[in-house]
Amino acid sequence: MKLVFAMIVVFCSWASSAFACPGILGVVCDFDEAIIDAGQSLEKGAHDVGAAFDKAISKDGPSGILHPVREYLREAEIPPAGVAAYGIVVLKSKPTSANFTKLVMVCRSFLAHFDRAEISPYPVSDQMITIWPLNDPENELAKADNCEWILQDYTLGAASTAMAYAVKQRMTFEGEGPFLIGWSPADSRGKPDKLVLVVDMSTSNDQASIDHDFDFWKDQIVKDPASWRSGFSVDNIRQKIKDFVDHYGEDIVKDIKMVGL
Repeated sequence: MKLVFAMIVVFCSWASSAFACPGILGVVCDFDEAIIDAGQSLEKGAHDVGAAFDKAISKDGPSGILHPVREYLREAEIPPAGVAAYGIVVLKSKPTSANFTKLVMVCRSFLAHFDRAEISPYPVSDQMITIWPLNDPENELAKADNCEWILQDYTLGAASTAMAYAVKQRMTFEGEGPFLIGWSPADSRGKPDKLVLVVDMSTSNDQASIDHDFDFWKDQIVKDPASWRSGFSVDNIRQKIKDFVDHYGEDIVKDIKMVGL
């Protein structure tokens, strides 16, 4: 019965372009036209929903998606022009026999958590860039993500500058680090009335702990893009810390710093 009905509908769809369907076939053809109209309405509705979603995630929307990426930059290039928000991996020193193992773990976590900015299909205005400052970012060993080399080529001046701006915003750096320092939006750097987010890895001495610090950092970008676009909220960060405690334990709490927390 279903096959016969389908054949009649197909026939009427073809026949309606050549002549009107009389009698019972006219009823079927009317039903066929109703199906077509309903399909067109559904298609239009789906298009409207898709357009609304695209608008919601556009860079102009307050909750638009923000894409976490990484980049090697010279000190003079920080922050990149037009970037939505940015952060920097801050080292207090280059590798020594005492800190080499830890800094390699930090480097590996940095590489593991972010795609390179240069391969991102999104404009810089939709990116949150975490920066590893280098003297020679075009070097082949930098392009190869050679951790030993990029640790040695690290630009300490960029780290000192980042900490100085954060200190102007009433942040302190008492531990040995390394630190992740982030500004949102990018032009809030150094402004005393703005908030700066710092992840302090001074007490994170194994790969899992360091990875958790980067997890928290990246989670802020992906799950709360509005904070990175329009400025941090102390209350939102507090809630994020509580959420992370459920997953990683209370050790994560002492690593997160923000004036007011």
